[in-house]
Amino acid sequence: MQVTPLLIATGASILTLSGSLAMAATGADVRQAQLIKALEKNGCRMTEETAEKALPPLGFTKDETRAIVDLMEAAGLANVDESGSLILMTENCR
Repeated sequence: MQVTPLLIATGASILTLSGSLAMAATGADVRQAQLIKALEKNGCRMTEETAEKALPPLGFTKDETRAIVDLMEAAGLANVDESGSLILMTENCR
């Protein structure tokens, strides 16, 4: 009899966790879209110096930006060149 409440409690936790992860993924997608828009407005590339001036007013921190850029690089949406400039490689920037 004790197994059933444990399973129900576990199921509720999993459901709550899944909902939180879905919201986190949606938030990350929104932030990535905002970063892409900022990059497109900047000619599809951004130096670190430009990013330090342009992104904080949009609410981006260095840590958040780096995490998003890492995901974008893994997806083939961006790369960082030898000078450290972020190059956007979306359909609007090719």
